Amino acid sequence: MFNRPLILMLVLAAACLLAGCPQPSVKDIQSEQIKRLDSMQAEAASISDPAERQRFLEEIAALRKEIESSHGTLDAQQRELEALRREHLAFRLSREVTAASVEMPYFSPVAGPRGLDLWVIPRDSHGDAVKVPGTIAVSVHHPGALGLGSDPNILASWTLNPSQLQDKWAGQLYQGYHVVLPWPDNRRPAFAQVVVRVTFISPDGKSCKAEKPVDVKE
Repeated sequence: MFNRPLILMLVLAAACLLAGCPQPSVKDIQSEQIKRLDSMQAEAASISDPAERQRFLEEIAALRKEIESSHGTLDAQQRELEALRREHLAFRLSREVTAASVEMPYFSPVAGPRGLDLWVIPRDSHGDAVKVPGTIAVSVHHPGALGLGSDPNILASWTLNPSQLQDKWAGQLYQGYHVVLPWPDNRRPAFAQVVVRVTFISPDGKSCKAEKPVDVKE
């Protein structure tokens, strides 16, 4: 007897809430509907027939439970959806815009008294420079016997994440990430020549490397 009016009132309450608030949160909708149920439960005392009153209260209790559980499900689904959207974005970026190689151009890097002045250019499979989000790891080594294939001992190292790189893209005739990396403790390597190694890590975890010997300037 009370199913249709009760459901209609709940639908109207939700519709009114949605009309008044273009983007209501799950908690806002839940709070409004629970308030409506509380009001209906208080009004149930006016139902004279005990059986009908009990049936009405049971329906309210069932709907209250359904509303709470359904909103909890929606909340969980929303979190899962956001996680999937982030994963999809990272996957799309890694598939559509990815670095197949990384380059330090002929004029870079410059190892001076204050730090390492470095250009890093990610390139796609066609050899074109691409402004792709990623992480750059830079390390400076004492050169091995043949220069490249440097000594594994690290003289200095830096790691720049995507947020640190977003404003470092520069250049006109050429384009790439331009960074100036201060020497740790303001002490440049005490060698005439070092090897600089750069690793560019894409969002999907793939990496590409480049290295070159560099003269340390006074």
